[in-house]
Amino acid sequence: MNYLSTFLFILATIPVVIGCSETTASNTGGTAAASTSSEPSATEVSSMDTKSDEMILKRITSQVLGYDLQYWVQLPENYKEGNSYPTLYITDGWWYKEDGGLPEIARDLMQTQQIQDVILIYVDTYDPDDQNNNRRNSQFLCKPKYVQFYKEELVPAVDQAFSTDDSQETRGMLGVSFGGLNSMYFGLHAHDTFGKLGIQSPAPHPCPDIYADYENSDLLPIDIYLSTGTVNDKAKATRRLKRILEDKGYEFAYEEVPFGHTWANWTPLLDDVLLHFYGTTN
Repeated sequence: MNYLSTFLFILATIPVVIGCSETTASNTGGTAAASTSSEPSATEVSSMDTKSDEMILKRITSQVLGYDLQYWVQLPENYKEGNSYPTLYITDGWWYKEDGGLPEIARDLMQTQQIQDVILIYVDTYDPDDQNNNRRNSQFLCKPKYVQFYKEELVPAVDQAFSTDDSQETRGMLGVSFGGLNSMYFGLHAHDTFGKLGIQSPAPHPCPDIYADYENSDLLPIDIYLSTGTVNDKAKATRRLKRILEDKGYEFAYEEVPFGHTWANWTPLLDDVLLHFYGTTN
């Protein structure tokens, strides 16, 4: 965690506050082309891919969800076909990419060899054809079909298109607020696919039974990073989850910081997330 190194970054951006209503300004960049009559299937490499200096923008047609989604792929600088790279799937991908500064943090940690080379997949919650339509509430609130989409469509598509390590132990998910709730839900229902769960300021109130689900489940094969702010954040909910994890015997990383439900809380912790999951000294 390095709050000093991110201070100027936070000042240079307007932090997006994800309040209880889970609303934010619309995503105004990276819009993929409109779908055509010959849309690719969920496991095909899309013909609508575009590439920037660091990001590959891809589009996928989900038969499970019944609509198109887009996501950005950040490859290591020294990416080579034939190598096997761990993967981290980031929900609220646009926010983590633009407001959270995760691409720069990950790149710097890889360049300095503090973490392994990792492929990061930033999954967008916005409709690629209507940037005023943020689907996160219909995706993140303990939705079985969203789990099915990842397991049957998105993960196979990424594994097919890139040189990934396809083992459960090296595949992670990261989310904040309702995205943190989504990570919790994936821990229960997709632990055969995702072995690493990053949970920042989780907001579990739409799914109150999720606590009991963890209490009543077996000890699951998941590695967890959990964090919260202590100022108008989700500290009460996060501490409740922490106590359950401790009682169940999980080994996990936990941090509290004196900030609220904003990127001033989450951005400086992203290096800790990556170091916990993929640190070269672990």
